[in-house]
Amino acid sequence: MTYDRAVRTREQLRKLRALLRDDSAETVAQGVALARSLGPKAQAKMLEGCRLDALGRPELGPFFRAPDALAPQLLHAFLAIAPHVAEETARDDSLRAPEMLELDGERLPRWPDDLGAWEPSVVVLQLRRCWLRALPPFALRLPALRGLHLDHNQLEALPDLSGLAALRHLRLRHNRLRALEEDALPAGLEQLDLRDTALRALPRSLGRLDALRELWVSGGQLETVPAELGDCAALRELALTGVGLRAVPRSLGRLGQLRTLDLSDNELARLPDELGACAALEDLDVGRNQLLQLPASLGRLARLRRLRAGFNRLTRLPAELGEAKALRLLAVPSNPITRLPSAQEGGLGGLRHLDVSRTHLDALDLEAFPRLTTLLANDTPLIALHGLEGASRLRQLEARNAPLDAATRSALTSREGLQLALG
Repeated sequence: MTYDRAVRTREQLRKLRALLRDDSAETVAQGVALARSLGPKAQAKMLEGCRLDALGRPELGPFFRAPDALAPQLLHAFLAIAPHVAEETARDDSLRAPEMLELDGERLPRWPDDLGAWEPSVVVLQLRRCWLRALPPFALRLPALRGLHLDHNQLEALPDLSGLAALRHLRLRHNRLRALEEDALPAGLEQLDLRDTALRALPRSLGRLDALRELWVSGGQLETVPAELGDCAALRELALTGVGLRAVPRSLGRLGQLRTLDLSDNELARLPDELGACAALEDLDVGRNQLLQLPASLGRLARLRRLRAGFNRLTRLPAELGEAKALRLLAVPSNPITRLPSAQEGGLGGLRHLDVSRTHLDALDLEAFPRLTTLLANDTPLIALHGLEGASRLRQLEARNAPLDAATRSALTSREGLQLALG
C-alpha cells in the first residue's frame, strides 16, 4: 500500500469509527459505503481488534469479520435497520463521503432513496455490473456529480438527467437502452458512451450539447443519425460503429474540431463530400461497409494521418488523395482495387504504412511511396514490385500467397535489413 493510500485509508477509518461511536450519527448506508471504500484487505487488516460490538453497533460486525462475503442481503439489512441522517454529521465536513463512490458489483434488493449529508460531496458515482433495471433515486440527487458510470447493467431507459447540471461524463456501455428521450441530457455533458446498447435512434437534442467532445455509439440499429449532430461544435471524437448506418448526414462536415471519425461496420454505400470540410480530422475509419468509392474531397484533409477503408467494394482510390500530405497509414485490404494513384498523379509520398492485402493489384510502383516502411500485400495477384531500389526505408514486407516473379523475389531476399514474409 502506498503512503498516500495508507493515509487516505486511516482517515476513512477514523471517520467510520466516529460514525460507529454515535448511535444517532449516520445512516448505516453511509457507514457501509464508507467502509467499503477501504477495500476488503484494508478492512480485514486495519480493523483487527476493533470491538465493534462494544461500540453499540453489533449489526456491523459481520461486515468486517467476513470481508470477502459482502452479501447483498447483509447490506440490505443494514439499510433497513438504520436511522436516517444526523444533523451533527451534516455540520461536520470531516464525515462527508469520498468524492468517488464505487458500488460496482452490488446487487441490492433495495437502493437508498438518498445519501443524506453525503449528497453534496459525491463527484463520481460508479454502479457498474449491478444488474440495474432502473437508476437508483439517489443518483438524481447529487448536485456535484461529474461522472456517472453505469456500464454493464440492464437499463432499458433513462430518467431525465438534465437536472444534473455538473455532469460531464456519462457511461452507459453494455445496457439494453433502446432510446434516449429528447432534452434528457445535461447541457454541459462532455463525454457520452453508448457502446453495446440497443438504440434505435439518437435524439435531435444532441445537437444542443455545445460541450460534447466524445460520443461513442455501437450495437443498435440506427440506419441514420440526426442532422443536428453537426451542431456539436466541440466534438473531437465520434464513433458510430456497427449500428446499421445507411447514410451519413452532410452536416458532419460542420464539425471543425473533429479529430477521429469511426464509421466502420455499417452499411454505407457512399460518404458525403462534405467530410472534406472537417479540417481537423486526423483518423478516419470507414472499414467494413459497402463503399464503391471514396470522395475526392478527402484530399482536402490536410491533417489526415490514418485512413482505414478495408472490406468495402472499392475498385480505385481518388487521385486527389495524394493531396493529403499528412497521410501516414493507408489500409484498404479486401477491396477489388486494381491500381493506386501513381507518382505522376501526386502519389502518396508521405505514406509509412500501406496495407493492400486481398486486393486485385498485380503490380506496384514503389516510386510513389519513397518513405514507406511497412507494406502488406498478402493474398494478392501481385507479380512485380517496381522501383524497389528507391524504397530505401522499407523495413517490413509481407506478400504471402502472392505470385511474385523471380526477379522481384531475388531483389527482396538479397536486401539487408528487410523483414520479409513470402509464401
